[in-house]
Amino acid sequence: MAGKMGSPYRKFLLPLLLLLLICTGCTGREPGPTIEEPGENAATSPLPAGEGEVAVLYRVSTETVRDPEDGTPLLEARVIVPQLENLENTEGIAAINSYYEDFAEKYLAYAVGEGGQIAQTEWDAAREDGFPFHTHHYDSAAEVYYNGSNLLSVLQTDYEYTGGAHPMQYRSAATFDITTGEKLSLADIMGGSMEEALERVYDLVLAQIEERKGSDDFYFNESYREDLREYYGEEDFYLTGDGIVFYYQIYALAPYVAGFPEFKMPLAEAGPLAREIPPQEDREGERELHRRARELLDRNKVTFYEIYGLSMLPMHIPQSVIGEETLFPVVDHRFETFPQLEEFIRDTYVQKTADALLGDGRYQDVNGRLYGDISKDAGGGYYVNWEDYRYGLEQVSGDEAVVHVFTIDDSPAGREEITLTARMLKERGRWLLENVMF
Repeated sequence: MAGKMGSPYRKFLLPLLLLLLICTGCTGREPGPTIEEPGENAATSPLPAGEGEVAVLYRVSTETVRDPEDGTPLLEARVIVPQLENLENTEGIAAINSYYEDFAEKYLAYAVGEGGQIAQTEWDAAREDGFPFHTHHYDSAAEVYYNGSNLLSVLQTDYEYTGGAHPMQYRSAATFDITTGEKLSLADIMGGSMEEALERVYDLVLAQIEERKGSDDFYFNESYREDLREYYGEEDFYLTGDGIVFYYQIYALAPYVAGFPEFKMPLAEAGPLAREIPPQEDREGERELHRRARELLDRNKVTFYEIYGLSMLPMHIPQSVIGEETLFPVVDHRFETFPQLEEFIRDTYVQKTADALLGDGRYQDVNGRLYGDISKDAGGGYYVNWEDYRYGLEQVSGDEAVVHVFTIDDSPAGREEITLTARMLKERGRWLLENVMF
């Protein structure tokens, strides 16, 4: 039985310093693993310690387009943008949050509107002609590359896969003055006119390309001298802790396999800039942890919604069931065998929780096929909104982090803001969730 998902609520303000609510047990539903409260040494707020930094949560919004006749999922869309902590209600931070709220709404409108029409057309043709259809995917995710000295620099990467030879990707970037909320231009950072700033970029890019001649890193089109001027977008840059990175879109300078060509101007070699950019420690470890947290939250949602919580995987159940038969073959291309299910679960949860889930008898290996036991299907109503939520992440140690999800529970008993909290632990060099989070 599928549970009810809450409707997206996009405009609620959730203070970061709420008392953390702990999601315990499974409220009458299997599985049994619970989420325990973080230890005494765990921080309770992802507030940064650095001067001139701003606390960053991430807002995750998703939508699914389904065929109106049979409910087949045609398109999955997700957008992740920064949501800055603004307890003092400053205008600059409010302006940045408004910028990203507008970005998220426009992105989903584009994906669901234009993208949804394309997906529906292709699905109708596939159903009529009998050829395979692959669900279309639209994803846009933000990552912070510089946060300090009242500067915030964010890189947004869009991903579209509609069944072609490979996905298409696009980047956009924005650097803000946190105190005013102003989006800074290349000239604001480098000084002089925009034309002068662009000439510095072109000179840097040309020099770095030609340095690679004769090496394995030289993959550029023959027309790179002209292309680097024609196809550079003046907003295509972001700040890092040690430089300014200028990037080109895919195909602009090189084949698809080359990705986004990047060229860094080190701060130590940049000379006088109009805006001071103090060096920072590299944030790649923080970004990697966020990428993994987002992946785990997505996998946890699949686990709870489709496998072990609100419903079970779809099964082929004959119209006439013989006797008390309860085991039936699973019909899901993702999980055709028990090892496929086991790999998914063990790459999501720590060993203790994975063992409990896989050993509860809900799914079994029968002659090499994955079977489900419908007698263990114990779905029910569920009203927590996983379509639009915010999350914060803090690393407690090298092997432990805590993820907080801020969202809405819109149950018949009343609508309330809630916080779900779980540990991420590193086992065998891999970050995993300690428990099922719901």
